[in-house]
Amino acid sequence: MAQINTPKEVLALAQKSATGKMQLPAGKTLLLAFLAGAYIAMGGLFSLMAGFGFPGVAEAPGLQRLLSGLVFPLGLILVVFAGAELFTGNNAVLVPGALGRRYGWGKVLRNWGLVYAGNFIGAAFFAYFLVVLPGVLSSELWREAACNVAQAKANAGLKADLYLRFGLTQTAENFSSTYRHPLDQQAVSIGITLPILDWGKGRGQVRVARSQRDLVETQVEQSRTDFDQNIRKLVGQFNLQGLRVRVAARTDSTALRRSEVARRLYVLGKSSVLDLNASIEEKDAARRNYLNALHTYWSLYYTLRSLTLYDFFEGRPLQVDYGQLVKD
Repeated sequence: MAQINTPKEVLALAQKSATGKMQLPAGKTLLLAFLAGAYIAMGGLFSLMAGFGFPGVAEAPGLQRLLSGLVFPLGLILVVFAGAELFTGNNAVLVPGALGRRYGWGKVLRNWGLVYAGNFIGAAFFAYFLVVLPGVLSSELWREAACNVAQAKANAGLKADLYLRFGLTQTAENFSSTYRHPLDQQAVSIGITLPILDWGKGRGQVRVARSQRDLVETQVEQSRTDFDQNIRKLVGQFNLQGLRVRVAARTDSTALRRSEVARRLYVLGKSSVLDLNASIEEKDAARRNYLNALHTYWSLYYTLRSLTLYDFFEGRPLQVDYGQLVKD
């Protein structure tokens, strides 16, 4: 049967772990904190994508939260397995040792400062280089909706404002003596807002932001579906127009031969001028129809080319040096 540690033994092990953390060099502490911030940001991204990346799941808010909750611990698991330094974890681990006077509060504050800075830098690094630059949130509407959710969550927490004001004042009978012996006017104020009870306003804002994001996801998915359907429709029209061009080409060739036969018969005196004019009009009409069919054919081709950015003749994506175009 496995032995379970007593609370005192658990506290002793926690203090031993905290002592090891306090002995880490500053550079290694920052590196481990950087990794922890990146891991937590990764878990947050996966949680966001799993819980709110599928428009069909928006109809079941409970399922959204379940998926988010199942995926987010991935970041914490990586922190534990990799031995990274997380600010929230160090808050709990280092306090018992400081209260027991195994080390001073100065070292605790130093560790907290290094770990907090490393966590922030790691999370920012992951968000910019592994989310923004690769275009994970490529849609502008989707990115704006995700930012609205984050802003709603931030507004629901603790708020603190710091104001600092400095000025000089004095009175005198003439302007030249006004600022000879000025009096200082200084004011510093700190305002802290702690939402103890907001009657569900903060949660309501978060829910509204999430609903807006779900709506944006649905709109983006609908736009993609409409785009695919439009491309399929244009491809069908293009293929059908190719058949029309071939039929118009055969008709034009036939009308040209009939016109030549009518001209020869007229020269031999075996047909009237009315028959000759009719054959010429038929030939001209067939040629116009053929040219119109060609115009429609190539219009559809270049429409598909501009929408797909693909050169179907060369079999490769279109590549254009826009700087050279502007220069020309």
